[in-house]
Amino acid sequence: MIQVNIDGYDKTKFIDWKTLKIQNILAEKIDKCSFTIMNYRDKEYIPIVGKEVIITDGSKIFAGHIVRVEQQGLDYKIIRYKCTCVDYTRLLQKRLVSESYENTTVEDIITDLISKYYSGYGFTTTNISCGIEIDKIGFEFVSLQSAITRLAEIVGYTWWVDYDKNIYFKNKGLTSAPFGLTDTNGNYVFKSLVVRKDNSQIKNSIIVRGGYYYGIRKFGKLICDGSKYQFRTPYKYRAFTASLTGQDLKVGIDFSGNADDYDCLYNFNEKTIKFKEVDTPSATSTLSFSGEPRLPVIVKIADSAAVDAMYSSEGETEGDYEYLIVDKSLKSKEEARDRAEAELVAYANTVEEGSFETETSGLSAGQTIYIDSDAHSVNESFLIKEVVSTMWTPTELRYTIKLISTRTIDMIGLLQKLLVGQGRSLSFDEDEIIDKINAYFEEIVFSEVALASLEHNPQAETIALSSTYSANIDYPVEFVAGPYIPTGSKRTFLCTLTADGGGARLG
Repeated sequence: MIQVNIDGYDKTKFIDWKTLKIQNILAEKIDKCSFTIMNYRDKEYIPIVGKEVIITDGSKIFAGHIVRVEQQGLDYKIIRYKCTCVDYTRLLQKRLVSESYENTTVEDIITDLISKYYSGYGFTTTNISCGIEIDKIGFEFVSLQSAITRLAEIVGYTWWVDYDKNIYFKNKGLTSAPFGLTDTNGNYVFKSLVVRKDNSQIKNSIIVRGGYYYGIRKFGKLICDGSKYQFRTPYKYRAFTASLTGQDLKVGIDFSGNADDYDCLYNFNEKTIKFKEVDTPSATSTLSFSGEPRLPVIVKIADSAAVDAMYSSEGETEGDYEYLIVDKSLKSKEEARDRAEAELVAYANTVEEGSFETETSGLSAGQTIYIDSDAHSVNESFLIKEVVSTMWTPTELRYTIKLISTRTIDMIGLLQKLLVGQGRSLSFDEDEIIDKINAYFEEIVFSEVALASLEHNPQAETIALSSTYSANIDYPVEFVAGPYIPTGSKRTFLCTLTADGGGARLG
């Protein structure tokens, strides 16, 4: 019974069983899993990126994390979520390691890196077994996955992470599959077996043009004619020296040294020895020079047996299929030969690959499976490159197996070795210091309240004024401007002042 646990909870009922797919890939490559969740009616579960996924069929057949969720609306309130997951190997890409080791075993190096950089992640090292001692090695800001791969290539081992976070580092002994294939044993769907023999990519004679290297010191001589004071050399030389009729010359660098301070100047790019015109060497004098010449890396390697096989098969005048590789990162003939050899291993002969389907469990990437089929005229072993598991029924899996020849995997190993070697050319100073800055993204929400004080903020008021007066009816009222002291007859003046409802009476 297939069960899908997400974040520790059984979510099998939310999975569209027809979409479940698991890819088990060779060695340290990352396994993948995909499935679709339908969200409608009573099924309301939304998958979240980063959650752990564990799939079992009696035992674990996948474990890892969701790395991608693609959401699509199919109808009103019907949402489809396409989920992509990868296994625990991806976690080993999270942190960059920077360590160096001397006279340390591979087992101790990996254990130390796990302890320093991945404590608390749950990885175990009990299945790491390699007592080979490394004289000196350094890792400068590479992922732990890359560091372990580099160690595996150096000592010729293989490694992987299982679904319980156990890290395996083992000798490359071939592991046999639990069963083989014949025409009658029923271990595969008969019509599904495909074996491909491909000559379209034949390359049995490889020319590699790399970068440049400096060869052993070479010597040369020129006879002067008494008129020339500049002389061309056949190569660009490093550690250049010269002499004139047996007398050593003080050689400077052209455009860098002062000509008056030297007997002559040497221009590396122009391949030219330059004298001052007044110091033109005399006729018949011998100008001798030496240095380490800068030479292009060019090699050609052919597989004579493969060439003969193609000649025999096609009946042409020659069986050569030449191919040019240009890779300026190759700095020696040894590297160029390794690169050519890797190409020959893969393409000198007919490429054989295959695939088949089976409903029998137990196969995994990295196993070798023997095929003995009279119907296909095949009688040899293949390496399982990939196992793709898909749902055959709501409760049963069917497995698609992809096969490669052992020559192909040898070519992959050689190419990886070349890449590892190029990576070692990167150098760092011992006193380099990394400037670590941890940046955090945060959102701040704030509000402002203004308080007003009546003491500091005068308020506007409205004042209403009214006046009344009384006087003897026998005398007229007289209005005056400014202070006035009544004289004569007695007058009474009454003023009423009203402010905000209050008043004052004057008489």
